[in-house]
Amino acid sequence: MAMNLPFRHPLFAGPVLLIIACAALHAAEGEALPTTTAPLPPNHSHWAWWAGEQAPLFDEALKTAGLDPQRFRFAPEVVGLWRGDTWRLPAFDLFYQNPWNCSPYARDMAATARRVAPSIQELQVQAQSATGIRVRDNFYSSALKVYAAMAEQDGPLALAKALEAIGAGKADEIAAQPAYQKIPAAANASAALILRTFKDAEAFRRIALLEPLRQAGLDPAQVRELIYDDLFWGADHDDDAVLPGDIRFAEVSKTLKMEKMARAVDFPLLARGANLLAMAVDNANQRLHNANQEAPFADDADFTISTPFGRVRIAGTGNDEHNTDDTHDLLTIDLGGNDRYYRGAASSDAVDHAVSILIDVAGDDHYETRTAAAWLERLEHGPRGGKPGFRQETAAEHHPAFGCGLLGYGFLADLAGNDRYVSPAGGLGCGALGHGALLEVAGDDSYRGDSGVLGYGFFGTGTFADLAGQDTHEVLQKSLGYGGTKGAGFAVNLGGDDRYLADVKNIKYSWFDDFGTQLSLSLGFGFGRRADMGDGHSWAGGIGMLVDGGGGNDFYQCGIYGIGSAYWYAVGICHDDGGNDEYISDSYSIASPPHFAVGIVIDEKGNDIWRGKSSRACGFGRDFSIGWFEDGGGDDIYLCGDSAFGISNLNSLAVCWDKGGNDTWVARSNSFGQPYMESENAIRDIPVGCGLFIDGAGRDRYLKLPEGVSTWEVKATGKLDFPAWDFIKDGTRKSWRNFIPMPKGTVLQPGVTGAALDAGTE
Repeated sequence: MAMNLPFRHPLFAGPVLLIIACAALHAAEGEALPTTTAPLPPNHSHWAWWAGEQAPLFDEALKTAGLDPQRFRFAPEVVGLWRGDTWRLPAFDLFYQNPWNCSPYARDMAATARRVAPSIQELQVQAQSATGIRVRDNFYSSALKVYAAMAEQDGPLALAKALEAIGAGKADEIAAQPAYQKIPAAANASAALILRTFKDAEAFRRIALLEPLRQAGLDPAQVRELIYDDLFWGADHDDDAVLPGDIRFAEVSKTLKMEKMARAVDFPLLARGANLLAMAVDNANQRLHNANQEAPFADDADFTISTPFGRVRIAGTGNDEHNTDDTHDLLTIDLGGNDRYYRGAASSDAVDHAVSILIDVAGDDHYETRTAAAWLERLEHGPRGGKPGFRQETAAEHHPAFGCGLLGYGFLADLAGNDRYVSPAGGLGCGALGHGALLEVAGDDSYRGDSGVLGYGFFGTGTFADLAGQDTHEVLQKSLGYGGTKGAGFAVNLGGDDRYLADVKNIKYSWFDDFGTQLSLSLGFGFGRRADMGDGHSWAGGIGMLVDGGGGNDFYQCGIYGIGSAYWYAVGICHDDGGNDEYISDSYSIASPPHFAVGIVIDEKGNDIWRGKSSRACGFGRDFSIGWFEDGGGDDIYLCGDSAFGISNLNSLAVCWDKGGNDTWVARSNSFGQPYMESENAIRDIPVGCGLFIDGAGRDRYLKLPEGVSTWEVKATGKLDFPAWDFIKDGTRKSWRNFIPMPKGTVLQPGVTGAALDAGTE
């Protein structure tokens, strides 16, 4: 009987059904892991086809601003004068070279992520593709077909022979152990396939990573330290800090080593190994799920063996503790019970213990590193940022865990149960010069970390997918869909009323050395290294994406830089498919990126509340950036300070588009498409800068926020009693084309402009 894997390839609208016909991979028919569907493509007869019936509103808005679709974009030769885009991603070019791609392609990427989320491999392939790596295996063209045939031939000896192949001992002696003989057939076949595939994946990793690093004169162990150190805040991380010479020049040395590393590594081959291994893990997830559905596993299995690459353990359904001695675990399969994990599914070192797989079939499990309790104590009860006694976490205090590939591969799949995860630094779907993933299939779960968790990619990919349940995610920085240089971090949650919280209370990451607000860099955020004011070695950022599905009533929170934003040749995307959601942010958040970046936020429907605490929210761009904000409808409430709702600053492009509903818009100053500049008689007077505000339907109110009132404290219930703006109301067509006075003789081509359009009626 064949096993049907419900995974789909992102390039196809329909499912790609993988049928594994080899008898060694036979599994009972069971309930398939969840999957989702994608919308049908629309009619492309209008240039703004993605806007549907509201496409003519974009014609009108551009006409009001004095532009046309072809002039609402940056000239590459002009942007190229600033440079600083080493390792720029193709995903960045997709949006940056044509801003009208923001809506259709961001929505398509989100739909694809939802569709492929049940598959570690498919979501990982999507993330890799965004970084320019196109390496995708399928069962029939990979070694898995060969290993399936071997398992068919070996029968109950499949796992023993796979262990022998990686140096764990003789197969017949392994198979003779009483504990081995109690391993269920599905676990035996799953483990055998993973270990056979591991041998190939490890070979790819060595050829792609270890050998090139050594040939370049780089010690893999030192490279690992450099990469892991990126998760921890140092004085050199603040662009505006005045650094002592020893710190400044140490940072230059570190930068040059990392550039040498990046030039040496073969990233496609490194991805190839990750995808082979992920495909084997997907296969095991489905097989174990099916077998447990047909006949629940018993509690009599507990097999453990050491190998040169780490420990292999298959445990039964009891309440087990794993990794109590900090030995590296190559493979753990736990068949059930309420289990406790201290580490695992993460790279332990760069050479022999860089691969780890963990699959937990069922139970309410607790994943928490030994360092987590001390970290939480310091965070919640220690000195606050900037106060006497305050200090940042250090790499020596922590280790990656629970789905972290650090110069390697780390995959964790938990197939059922209400689980708790605490991993301070590097985990829960983290790839740093490697590939890591966390797949959580069912249950009401909680996640907590400091930095580099829940979809973090830096010179690699990190993916996180939660397929069901009411979940809470609490982080501080560089998490929940974060993409650093040559990296992609994707975070997907498919069901329930979820909470995405980048902590704004326990402040430890400063902005301009101001500990009054948190520097989040999270919730769909791309980040690059800006060095035009430093050593000149700027690196383009990556792509970070946060996707919520299931139509729940969700809550999003961040400080500065977050919720679909980006910095320095990077892309940040946040997409929610519906529900009555609330978003809270500080500056440069909610589709408001600065400095050659793209930030996209799309909420498809629901009565939502949007709050920007100080300035720059809901469609803002600064310094050759693109901010695209799109709300699909519902009676929404918008509460922002200034520079909100389709604002261009310093040659940027911004869109704030609400498709319908009876909305309330509140801003303190220059908002609703008003542009502004910070130069005169300079090259910046010439390139385009434009903001578009479009409210497509409904009876709306436009109110002025009084001075001294915080948008975070305004109650978003009842009728707000603020004064009305006099320049915008239902039915307004407002041009900001001549809003900024320019010196005589200045040629505005196309220059600074904007438009505010409300298509409703009074």
